[in-house]
Formats: sequence, structure tokens, C-alpha cells
Amino acid sequence: EDDEADNGFCSRGLEYKTTGCYQQRQTAKREIRTVVFEEQDFQREQGMVDTMWIAKLSEEQSRTCVSAAIHLAKHDAREAQKCYLSPTTSSPPSAP
Repeated sequence: EDDEADNGFCSRGLEYKTTGCYQQRQTAKREIRTVVFEEQDFQREQGMVDTMWIAKLSEEQSRTCVSAAIHLAKHDAREAQKCYLSPTTSSPPSAP
């Protein structure tokens, strides 16, 4: 992150283009799908449908991904705030 400021570029949005991050993301997505599809199969076999339970399973399985996204969003907000409050800014932008 500090390297970004030093060399003048930002890699935000490209994280998942790197091999490691791409594989982690694909694994997480595959695991979520597997849990959901297995639960759907189980419910079909039992002759029941509980979409709320399936949604809950999906939510629980994706919790780590959501936490990571929130962490990045908070970081971005802090970085944007630094730019907004930078002494090089003559005045805050006016509201529309």
C-alpha cells in the first residue's frame, strides 16, 4: 500500500488478477456453491424447501469474504479522507 504512493499507481480492483488472490477467490466461490448445492440436494431428498436456511448457509460461508471487503472499504475511506483533508487542497468541494 505504501508502495502505491511511492510509485504513483494504484492496484485497487486488480487484486484478483494475481495468481494467489485469483485462486483464493475461486476457492471461496466454489466452497460457497458446494455448500448451497449440497443443501439444495438434501432438501429435495427430504421433500422440503427452506430458502431462508440456504441463504443463511451462504451468508455464513461467505462471512470471511465480506469481512475482507469491509476491511478494504474502510482502508479506502481513510485514504480518501487523507486526500480530502490534504493541505494541497485549497478548499473542500462544494455540495451539489
